[in-house]
Amino acid sequence: VTVGGDLGRIVAVNRNRSTPGLLAFTANSIGLRGTVTGAAETSSFVTGAVPTIRIASHFVGAFGVRGRAADAVIGGTILGVNPGDGFSADSIGRMVVGGNIYGGTDLNSGSVAAGAGGITRLVIGGDVVGGAGDGSGRVVSLGRIGFARIAGSVIGSNGLQSGGVMAGAGGIGRLVVGGGITGGGVDGSGGIQAFGPVGSITVGGSIMGGSGGASGIVYAPAGIGTLDVTGKLWGRLGAMSGSVVATRIGTLRLGGIEAGDGAQSGSVRAVSLGTVVVRGDIAGSLMQPALIVALGAATPTGPRAIGSLTVGGNMTGTFVLGGYEPFGLTPGNAAARIGAVTVRGNMTGSSIVAGVTNPVIGSMGMPQFGNGQDTAIAGRRGSRIDSLVVGGVADGSPIPGDSFGVVANSIGTVRLGGQSHTVTRAGITPTGTNLVFQLI
Repeated sequence: VTVGGDLGRIVAVNRNRSTPGLLAFTANSIGLRGTVTGAAETSSFVTGAVPTIRIASHFVGAFGVRGRAADAVIGGTILGVNPGDGFSADSIGRMVVGGNIYGGTDLNSGSVAAGAGGITRLVIGGDVVGGAGDGSGRVVSLGRIGFARIAGSVIGSNGLQSGGVMAGAGGIGRLVVGGGITGGGVDGSGGIQAFGPVGSITVGGSIMGGSGGASGIVYAPAGIGTLDVTGKLWGRLGAMSGSVVATRIGTLRLGGIEAGDGAQSGSVRAVSLGTVVVRGDIAGSLMQPALIVALGAATPTGPRAIGSLTVGGNMTGTFVLGGYEPFGLTPGNAAARIGAVTVRGNMTGSSIVAGVTNPVIGSMGMPQFGNGQDTAIAGRRGSRIDSLVVGGVADGSPIPGDSFGVVANSIGTVRLGGQSHTVTRAGITPTGTNLVFQLI
């Protein structure tokens, strides 16, 4: 079927979904002129496979394939107007959207959606932008997304879960976002969620939270191989905004971390972290600390909580917690281990602990490590920090009553500003401030 202008609606039915319901379809645009073409509505569907779809310009309306869409190219933008507007299929082979995906004011408007068959390859030339409607402006696949490239940014708005990429149990092979990921004003807006394993995610800009809870977030409960973010992980007003949460991250590279005013914003939380590199600074806000939290294995042969942590700049107002649950921040592993920690700049107002808890809460809402009340988390002990090297100054904070600590059952090499120190059970304060190094 070829339409030289705008298509209002098409319906084709083949009871056998594995064979074509429509062999090939070409049009200049879909739904761009609304019902002016004479169609009663701008909702199309095909039962059966569609091997080839070519839309030269924009896509406004709904086009559903109850079968496989093998090769679909939309030259312009997908714009959501009515509920469910967008392109959907049981499975999608290759799909190219030359422009943007814009969500609208209605539920699930403006989307690319696949069923259990997943998406093999998806390329979007612009942005994925949520709207006021819940679930609007998204890429959603119940199955696996093999490869997806978004040249622009992923941007949430005022709809719940608007502006994002979501994959089901099949996970994501590789996702590349050329711009940034930005949360919106409501919960879950502007984010990447994958409920199956993720091979790699690359973000060319920053991951920034919004005023909504868990907005601007990467959430991968089945783990991520590699996450590389050129810009910062940036928390904002929403709780847990601007965060990365996963069971395991093999390699994590960030341009920086900055906490916002929302609880646990600007945080990295996992069951285990492999190699963590922060090229710039890690900084807490006046209200909240920056957090790097990992539980680790309870046995010496299991994965470390954190394999290694390298900070290229300064670390300020930061808590690195080994042995803590990533989802509730409760102490849970007395045998947590942290590998080599290197801070090339200054370390101020920060704590690094493994397998340690403390009942006293300080000015940033976190335990007052180093105040003489540190104890091992209940369970099999054996926590360790392999080494800590700080290139500049290691210091506490000037706030009266606050204390900070580097604490574990065992601590290896410690070098501060070029000077070596041996940590003891009695505790040492090499810089004579409220930063205490101690074995428990």
